[in-house]
Amino acid sequence: MRNTKAIKKVSLKALCFIFVILFVNHQTQAKEKDTINFEAKDGLIVTADLFAPHPNETPFIILFHQAQWSRGEYIEIAPKLNKMGFNCMAVDLRSGGNVNDITNETNQRAIKLGKPTDYLDALQDMESAVKYVKSKYESSKIILWGSSYSASLVIKLAEDNPALIDGVLAFSPGDYFDRSKTYIKDSAKNIKCPIFITSALKEEKAWEKIFHAIPSKHKHSFLPKTQGNHGSRALWEKFHDSKDYWQAVSKFLHQYFGEKNNNKNDVQVKGKAIIDKETPEPNWPHPRSDEYIEQRCQMVRHIRGNYGLKDEKVLKAMEDVPRHWFVPEKSAPLAYADRPLPIGYNQTISQPFIVAYMTNQLKLDKNQKVLEIGTGSGYQAAVLTEFTPHVYTIEILEPLARATAKRLRELGYTTVKTRIGDGYKGWPEYQPFDAIIVTAAPDHIPDDLLQQLAPGGRMVLPVGGTFATQELLLITKDAKGRITQKNLMPVRFVPMVPGNSK
Repeated sequence: MRNTKAIKKVSLKALCFIFVILFVNHQTQAKEKDTINFEAKDGLIVTADLFAPHPNETPFIILFHQAQWSRGEYIEIAPKLNKMGFNCMAVDLRSGGNVNDITNETNQRAIKLGKPTDYLDALQDMESAVKYVKSKYESSKIILWGSSYSASLVIKLAEDNPALIDGVLAFSPGDYFDRSKTYIKDSAKNIKCPIFITSALKEEKAWEKIFHAIPSKHKHSFLPKTQGNHGSRALWEKFHDSKDYWQAVSKFLHQYFGEKNNNKNDVQVKGKAIIDKETPEPNWPHPRSDEYIEQRCQMVRHIRGNYGLKDEKVLKAMEDVPRHWFVPEKSAPLAYADRPLPIGYNQTISQPFIVAYMTNQLKLDKNQKVLEIGTGSGYQAAVLTEFTPHVYTIEILEPLARATAKRLRELGYTTVKTRIGDGYKGWPEYQPFDAIIVTAAPDHIPDDLLQQLAPGGRMVLPVGGTFATQELLLITKDAKGRITQKNLMPVRFVPMVPGNSK
């Protein structure tokens, strides 16, 4: 009997211990998600799940569901966004239903009160969600996230509230509304904040015109190689291609809203200084744009067919780098013509073939360090980063250098090192260079550049006077430091300015 009582006492203690553990665990989980209510403009009470484990100044994502669904669409998505460093809130909209065993409480109230529940009626629920977050998390950046019809409405909401909205993610948007066949496209014309659009593969035509209407340079899109899925459900783990969507989402969010970009007054990626000595990460960024795709392909076909350049890596780089980002806005329609274009300050951006040809002569790989003389608008530097993150570029014209350094950072070319200085003198602090490319014409081969070229290195540059014939040269240095020169073709470049000229 004594042993039986002892066993009962131990069992009772064990049960109590397990109960305490379960209770504490339940309390911990409860803190990860709070269900809240706030009021829409017409007085309807809106329900939402709040996932906010981070400090109040953390970027805040507001999640809106697709048709016939509820905040349950984000039951597994929101915790992952928390782990990525974001606070978020999943909202029940009046135009909806139930999903993942989560009842749409806002929809049920609206039906009970006889309030309209069409798609556009849900816009006031979304507006009230933004006001709620702004009132509770005043110092946070606000990012809107929509799915299907709400993906369209977040674009409208961002247009109506440019001072409040810092970013948009739209999963399968389209002009779904009877009000106008271009209702969302017209709204897209006024979007200035960073925006990301994605969908199932076959849905691209639904949002293609909307995407092209967006004037912001900070617009991004993703289409899966698989068939994909409609709306935010594309991120659910049960779909084998969800990781591809997550990778694209993560890249966008961290580019614009990562820790080093959390200045409320500036949502763009900006550099710390004109000279940045930080070591690049192994996988450096390769910014992309979905604009002018056909013109880019035509440009590459022209280079391949008319000039016989067959280096597929170089041709791919020319197709991938958005040249229209590096010319004045009025010249963007001409960006992919095979011609130089003025960029201001009496400077030009070289014709695409020359950029491709000179890049081809360098024979770059990801471990090599390259020096560019004559940053210009930054286009050649951007092309070089397709091959290596170790790009150093010098520009003597100070206003141009500062504007271009800012542009490169804002566009995401964060590994490029920029400097204001005399190109004739190179950049001795970072020598030797495996490759040197000069995009303005000196009247002789600068000795300092020859000395800064590493053994086994290659340098391509135009040489000649302003009114004399210029020759594009390939300079190579062997392992013993011996120099070999090869004439490639006659060219015409702007002159390379020496000394302390500005």
